Amino acid sequence: MLYPDGAKKAVGLPNVTEHGIWRGISVGEWVMIIVTSALYGYAHVMSGIGWQVGKITSVFVQGFIFAVAYIAYGFEAPILLHWYFNYYLFFFDPEVVSKFFPMVDPILSVVQVLIVLFGIFGWLAFAFMWLRKLLSRRMTAKQAVPLDPTTLTS
Repeated sequence: MLYPDGAKKAVGLPNVTEHGIWRGISVGEWVMIIVTSALYGYAHVMSGIGWQVGKITSVFVQGFIFAVAYIAYGFEAPILLHWYFNYYLFFFDPEVVSKFFPMVDPILSVVQVLIVLFGIFGWLAFAFMWLRKLLSRRMTAKQAVPLDPTTLTS
């Protein structure tokens, strides 16, 4: 229960360490990840502590990341990620900053712009790498087509 990837490896099942995220997580685990992420988002909204319905999607994504991190790295990973997101989002909440840290407000504006720029740059870099990998797989697949032996001359 504490380290699912290690348990799967011990009994000989496909695991994230040896097979990567896509092949190391079974279909049943993906279903559990999606269901628990949706419940995680719903529970945050229904808790009545200021979450609005629009936050379901962002909390769903966080829950999805937490669940994948749990399966891949064990129970410590989602705990640390949850802690990080709680304090990260708390610090960048404009109401909190203006109330408790007014002197940081100008710096916060610059940091928020940098976060957006690096976020956009990161997504573009990720898309470029994915597209490059996809195209290299297609080229490899085309090159791997076996030749017809009747067309070969000796």
